[in-house]
Amino acid sequence: MTSNGSRRSWLLAAFLLAASSHVSAAPATRDTPQVTPHTIQDYTMGAIQSFLAAWNAQDAVFNVKGPWTSIDFAGSSAPQLSEGQINNDVFQSCDNQADRATNKTISFSDGYKDFVQDLNKAVPAPAPSQKMNDTAAAMQTACYNTSTLPAARAAALNTYNSISSTPVTNASDPNFLQWADTGYPDYINAYTACQQATLTYYAAFDDNNGDDSGVYTAARTNVQPLLDSSVSHPGINMPIEGATSTPGLPSEGAFVAYYSIPTLNSTLTAWQAGSGLSPVNFTNAQYSSNTTHTTSEAGIGLGFIFEEIFGEGEGSNEQTHSSADVSSLKFELNFGGLALLDVSQGIWFDGYRVARAAENPDAQHQQAKPVFSDPKYFGSQDKPGSLALYNTQALIGFKPSWTIQFTDSHQTDDTSKSEGEAGLSIFGLFDIGGWGGSTSNTTHYDNSTNTLTIQDNSNNAYVIGYVQTPYY
Repeated sequence: MTSNGSRRSWLLAAFLLAASSHVSAAPATRDTPQVTPHTIQDYTMGAIQSFLAAWNAQDAVFNVKGPWTSIDFAGSSAPQLSEGQINNDVFQSCDNQADRATNKTISFSDGYKDFVQDLNKAVPAPAPSQKMNDTAAAMQTACYNTSTLPAARAAALNTYNSISSTPVTNASDPNFLQWADTGYPDYINAYTACQQATLTYYAAFDDNNGDDSGVYTAARTNVQPLLDSSVSHPGINMPIEGATSTPGLPSEGAFVAYYSIPTLNSTLTAWQAGSGLSPVNFTNAQYSSNTTHTTSEAGIGLGFIFEEIFGEGEGSNEQTHSSADVSSLKFELNFGGLALLDVSQGIWFDGYRVARAAENPDAQHQQAKPVFSDPKYFGSQDKPGSLALYNTQALIGFKPSWTIQFTDSHQTDDTSKSEGEAGLSIFGLFDIGGWGGSTSNTTHYDNSTNTLTIQDNSNNAYVIGYVQTPYY
């Protein structure tokens, strides 16, 4: 399944940025300065960190979309799409993320669903004990028998309403409770007996099922709807359209895990109307090799993993260089607007609550720990698993422009050859213009100085990537 803004096959590059505090490798020596000029990859890393500093997120974990995803599921383009098409694009953008262990793209919701299912197999709900059955019966009598609390509550309400100028229908009314505390002790005694019976039952329940049984039950309940992609469960899943028949991916009309970026539509609509724009700029003069590093290094700042997958299609260039080996003497990246917007998951995701219970299991859930430690789930602090990060905020850019002066004239040449109807792909990092019009109006090649200048004049915005919340 592909998003509406990425119908063609692109040269893809995904890179995951992991906070240095989560990297176990030995610290790298920082005394030797990096040789200039730097690669486009280095400058891009520096630019992203500079932009994130505006939100105090420069040391965050960051998953960068490669190439950036063009947004046509919000703003002025959104009315042209159905709800299912918008859902499809939001799901693809928010749910797909790079796995820092394998450098491959994974579906976070599929992984979390599998994790909860495997937990359920490892630690199924135990059969109730005799003590649990006895305390459940006592709670039923104290709280629900017609001769106990229900009868006392009805009598108390009747008495209160016969003497009060403001009748009430609910026993939770504060005026009623204040009166009953001294004026109707039979109700207070029945209520207290019910509360005590309830606490006794839950103590027996925890003795039998474990302190975290409620966490496991909630996780099972909220993930269960994701197992059936044909039934709607508002707040947990959402219908999609525009899907493909690719094996292993959701089919047309299926229900997938719910995601949203609540303020994206209003933000992009305002930008497209010329309102709320806050231009930002990064140049190579701002770059410092001390603020960026790969995940094999340690230190402050961001760590990067690059994944490059070469595809076909109009506009692709078979001889395109990797962003890691293309050097530039000058690099400038500008945005007409830039925003960091919150991502909302459905209640199928509990913010790692069940994962934390599985990492430190109580006596009744010891078999949960091996499931938790599986590399395809959470692994360990030294070697985090595939689910140890999830997308929490989207970095959205509007009207980007670049100036890149290459060190090699052949690199300028090769870039010009990558331009086509699908737009312009620059070493897999940037794809622009394909859905916003001809790039000939916005692109200039100066072979005398080996300089490429690009101005995206479309009304498109781009998902640059996601700030992620790490488990460890």
